[in-house]
Amino acid sequence: MTILASWPRPPPCLLLTLLLGLTGVAGEKELQVIQPERSVSVTAGETATLLCTVTSMYPEGPIQWIKGTGSDQQSIYSFEQSEAARSPQISRVADTTRSNNTDYSIRISNISPADSGTYYCVKFQRGSTGEYVELKAGAGTWLTVSAKPSPPVVSGPTGRAPPGQTVSFTCESHGFSPQNITLKWFKDGNELPASQTTVYPEGDSASYSVSSTARVVLAPGDVHAQIICQVDHVNLKGGPPLRGTANLSDTIRVSPTLEVTQQPLSWNQLKVIACQVKKFYPQRLQLTWLENGNLSQKETASTLIENKDGTFDQINSFLMNLSPQREDVVLTCQVEHDGQPAVTKHLTLVTSDDQKDQDTGPAAPAVIFVAVLLGFKMLLVMSFTVTYIYRWWKL
Repeated sequence: MTILASWPRPPPCLLLTLLLGLTGVAGEKELQVIQPERSVSVTAGETATLLCTVTSMYPEGPIQWIKGTGSDQQSIYSFEQSEAARSPQISRVADTTRSNNTDYSIRISNISPADSGTYYCVKFQRGSTGEYVELKAGAGTWLTVSAKPSPPVVSGPTGRAPPGQTVSFTCESHGFSPQNITLKWFKDGNELPASQTTVYPEGDSASYSVSSTARVVLAPGDVHAQIICQVDHVNLKGGPPLRGTANLSDTIRVSPTLEVTQQPLSWNQLKVIACQVKKFYPQRLQLTWLENGNLSQKETASTLIENKDGTFDQINSFLMNLSPQREDVVLTCQVEHDGQPAVTKHLTLVTSDDQKDQDTGPAAPAVIFVAVLLGFKMLLVMSFTVTYIYRWWKL
């Protein structure tokens, strides 16, 4: 006791300073909100766990998870809410109904890129007005969601264009994260330069999109060709790149060339008149015969052939009797193709003076009579002749 009596007493001001200091230290030790992970990365569709513990349950007040800051913040989970009021996507990790529980971690299931952002574990206490106010928040956990891109979609020009013209194709893919992506263009197996490729938006975002444009010069043999847009991304996890395609058959127009020919038959003045429509695409085509400028009423036979390069040939023919009594005839083959202006080719059939002076004799009227008698059966001969003309033309 003597020792205690001889112990010097500190000044009253020093005691007050020590008391305030100890109170502050004790207050800090009473409550800490701890979020041990500064960032968490998951793949879309998976479950993310956000960790949070508190060092004390005092003072009393609820704990919530808040996404974002400032005017963009939103409460995504409150441990005071009933199960029915909570989002089914979010669940607690520990049993927070226990009196000594300090674990307020949550799980977010079926993650999507829209869930990306910073999440804060926040402790509230009742303020002087009776409303709950924020007491302390954790440091925050940045949640990033990795997502693979959507299959690329390729769109081309709305109308057709001829060989030699340059046309543009656009490729778009959406919903991927992180931002880095590789996009390539191909025409069949040959890589094309991309004239412009843009990934948007710039900066941090929940997900990204890419848009690219390629310019292609059409060639006559492009009917079977394909334009391919290929995208590769880290979340494809080494699998094959995603591809989108556009068929040049939907874009190209190959205009036809015409040739009108005549082939004599062994029957007196009968001839096969044929219009050969060569190398056209698409198949839509309307052919009309004119005789001296007037619409011809003759029955015709038509044969359509598809070439190896995807274009078409068509032969349209009819029989014509060049009797000596006829005047010279100008035949016109007129073709309208794919809504374009009509193209024409002419053939003039001349009845020579020698032919006019020839004695027709009894055989000529007989042949003409037989031809009239056979009528439509002559079309069988025409079909055979058309095949012969086509083979002769290909030689």
